[in-house]
Amino acid sequence: MTTPEQRAEWKAAKERVKAKRSADPEYDARVRAIQRASARRAEARQRAISPFIQTRKNFEAWSRIRGFDVEDLARAELAQGRCCRCCGDALDPTSRHGYQVDHCHQTGKFRAILCGPCNAAIGHVNDDIDRLIGCLAFVSQWRRRNNIHPDTRSA
Repeated sequence: MTTPEQRAEWKAAKERVKAKRSADPEYDARVRAIQRASARRAEARQRAISPFIQTRKNFEAWSRIRGFDVEDLARAELAQGRCCRCCGDALDPTSRHGYQVDHCHQTGKFRAILCGPCNAAIGHVNDDIDRLIGCLAFVSQWRRRNNIHPDTRSA
């Protein structure tokens, strides 16, 4: 909860900015340039930690909510060998979906880095293990009936 003193301080700061804007028409442009430069420096620092991460902006928004930082993601990425934790396929940050930061929807905690299809599959079944087992049984049974080798994957 804000105090009357804080509100007064914010109002005074707002008035100072308003005065600067009226006195200097280029003030806003300079402020925006400083903000852009700061964002570029932050992005460069993050790329230096892990150039593999392309979905960094989405991850940053996600991590602010859940308390998981970019360094944690870089460690997980290396621990997994830059492969999907579910299927083992190599993660390609240049692909259309890049890779996904999987998390538990009940706790919000990070679980693993997955490829887009595996993350979507888990999401579509709402983390329901019984449903996943049912899907597995269905596909397995269908393949057996149609003599499709279990290791055959569609591209």
